[in-house]
Amino acid sequence: METSLGIGSRLMAIGGVAVALASPAIQAWSDAAVATDVRRGQEMFEPSARAAGAVDPSYFGTWRLLVERSSFNGAAPPREAVRIVGDRHHGLISTVTHTVDLDGIVRDNAFVSRLDGRPYVISSPEFGPGATIVERLANRMTIEFVVTSGGSLVAEGTRTIRDGREMTIETHVLDGYGQEMTSTTIWERLPGFLD
Repeated sequence: METSLGIGSRLMAIGGVAVALASPAIQAWSDAAVATDVRRGQEMFEPSARAAGAVDPSYFGTWRLLVERSSFNGAAPPREAVRIVGDRHHGLISTVTHTVDLDGIVRDNAFVSRLDGRPYVISSPEFGPGATIVERLANRMTIEFVVTSGGSLVAEGTRTIRDGREMTIETHVLDGYGQEMTSTTIWERLPGFLD
């Protein structure tokens, strides 16, 4: 069943199992996933998110927000932000975003998802309880996403990788007056971690 979002795209309303992890649980879950991967003799039943036909491998790694090259549609930009995207195998992708606002307030958002068009829970004080993200692969270099909270649209957009070193995230939100606002953030891939 498709539901119009009113800002140029559609959200597939698909039931599914959501993975809910609070930010402190990400490391424990990640450690367990790594331990599972290294067990001898364990057969992998689903491919990694890096498998053929999946997202480009350069999507995974640590990304730093280039504040000076990003636009926030009139909102105050953050002081800094880092985004860590990990391939957790079995088609799972973990995403943790650490943001420090200009006034020093830290916000951490985290979720584990698949690019399968199903909703997955986001651990985020920004979106509140019950927030979900639906992601799908548009092509190897572009991921489309929709965020909802309490059944209402919060944001939608795309993440696009360019030359393996730069990611552009374009996000559309509706303000309190129903007007569409767009932010475009540019992220630089840092070498080394999760390569």
